Amino acid sequence: MKLTKSRQYLRQFLDDQNIISLAEELFEYTPGLLFFVKDRQRRFVYVNQSLSEMFRLGRKADVIGKMDREYCDEYVEEMFRKDDERILREGVTIRNKIELVTTLNGVIKWHITTKTPLWNRSGEVAGLAGITREFETDRKILPQHPALAKVIDYINHNYSRVLSSDELASVAGISISALGRNFKRSLHMTPVQYIKRYRVNQACSLLSNSDTPIAMIASQCGFFDQSHFSRTFQGILHATPREYRKRYR
Repeated sequence: MKLTKSRQYLRQFLDDQNIISLAEELFEYTPGLLFFVKDRQRRFVYVNQSLSEMFRLGRKADVIGKMDREYCDEYVEEMFRKDDERILREGVTIRNKIELVTTLNGVIKWHITTKTPLWNRSGEVAGLAGITREFETDRKILPQHPALAKVIDYINHNYSRVLSSDELASVAGISISALGRNFKRSLHMTPVQYIKRYRVNQACSLLSNSDTPIAMIASQCGFFDQSHFSRTFQGILHATPREYRKRYR
């Protein structure tokens, strides 16, 4: 990787600073922010306290040298691994990706994540660093987009029934195409994708916290039938509703 003059100046400046201490101060005390650093083998070399607490990792020092597979389910670990390997292989940055995080007690959370490669002095990728925050927290941006906020609230209260594009556009007071652009720009997904993920999120809560039959959960969460529910659920979580319930009940 060839360094520009600006990058060379930045590197020279950073060499004279206690950047590790600065990063720890910044990322330890930013509310709702999870921060991590991994080496080329995808082993953790640093996590902040918020990440440690979310996954009940114990002392931060105990995480050093460990990998995602020791704390995450297989389908979540696979998603993390594919992104990490691409960053390490291609040196690309993945920005504002909305992804699933499942905690050890089965709570499902959607996070918005950015990961970037870490380069050594030889211009080689030596590892990666990432920040992630809960998607619900990130929705604080929505007051800047009142039409979008109105639709999000409408979906969250009406997800159990059929919702058409015309209906959502009417709620927002804008065209279907404008609504789609607003979703993609602000939430990095389409309205249909948001509805699916929200329904799956609600279904996960019922699966792990109740004995409600799966067919009834499908109906309560807005799916046409149990088959439709299972296909959608497995497409997002790479596990069937029954497998998810068995794992977290």
